[in-house]
Amino acid sequence: FLIRLRGEVRSRIRRLGLLWEIVFSALRRQWAAILIVLVVIAAFAPVLFLGKIYFDEEQLGFYYPQTFFLAESLKNGTSLFWNNAYYAGVSVSLDQFVGSFYPPHWLLFGLLPSVTAHHVSIVLTVIGGCLAAYWLGRATGLGRAASFVIAMSYMSATTFDWLDIGTLAGHAFFVFPLLFIAIWKISRGEHVFLS
Repeated sequence: FLIRLRGEVRSRIRRLGLLWEIVFSALRRQWAAILIVLVVIAAFAPVLFLGKIYFDEEQLGFYYPQTFFLAESLKNGTSLFWNNAYYAGVSVSLDQFVGSFYPPHWLLFGLLPSVTAHHVSIVLTVIGGCLAAYWLGRATGLGRAASFVIAMSYMSATTFDWLDIGTLAGHAFFVFPLLFIAIWKISRGEHVFLS
């Protein structure tokens, strides 16, 4: 019995060791992408974790109230078309910065408080933009470290005043690297899809 038990324990330790090896190998290959995500989250930590908000007249006067209306409409099942609590009324559904009909917003604003959902939506697009800039570097043949520098340079070259207005700005942030990847691949006669 003890010999069989010892064999079973050793077998489980070997399997666990193999699992650790697989996880460690994946982390070693993807360290730059993981670090990019962590740096972006750290850069936005004040609004994500410390209860801070963006403080400018557009945020305070328009984006926060409109995203609050979006969140309340989604939670209560009311119409997104008109917010009559904002001055004489304004169409939330047609505002490109709020993204009323954007499916990820339905999930974020349906589950999270409106301010948190607004901040998370911005952070997700910045992570996407930085990862796209990293993939641009990798697609052009640069190493992981150089591509990481490109991603961080791309993030630091963009003002937070632009990114804080919402998903529209965030999506513009990751469109450019993806466009340049497509142009690079087309010019080389490759498939446009990331490979």
